[in-house]
Amino acid sequence: MAASSSSNNLQPQLPKFTGKNYNQWSIQMRVLYQSQELWEIVESGFQEPKVERDLNQRLLQELKENRKKDRKALFFIYQAVDEIIFERISTAKTTKEAWDTLHASYKGDDKVKNGTFTNPTKPI
Repeated sequence: MAASSSSNNLQPQLPKFTGKNYNQWSIQMRVLYQSQELWEIVESGFQEPKVERDLNQRLLQELKENRKKDRKALFFIYQAVDEIIFERISTAKTTKEAWDTLHASYKGDDKVKNGTFTNPTKPI
């Protein structure tokens, strides 16, 4: 029984993204985030309030949880990339921003490298 409660404290083995195989890496990271109940914060982000002092206790608690989830998810993504890629996302303020930066930078690369990319201006 003690094993089940300690399983939440286990640090997952993170896949390392080096600039290659973005699609495979992003699938592995998405499943990791889903297993840690973090995917929603990665995919959709969360809204920071303009004035925090105006929030009631429930909203303050929700904000605190969202910030905690975002920091945890950002830590995972920082650990799952090499030093060169880390430099590209190190200024991201949220996990969503880091994830979107990687997605925009690397999503199409696998198609080009695998030869499955088709030029939209060239007839098939």
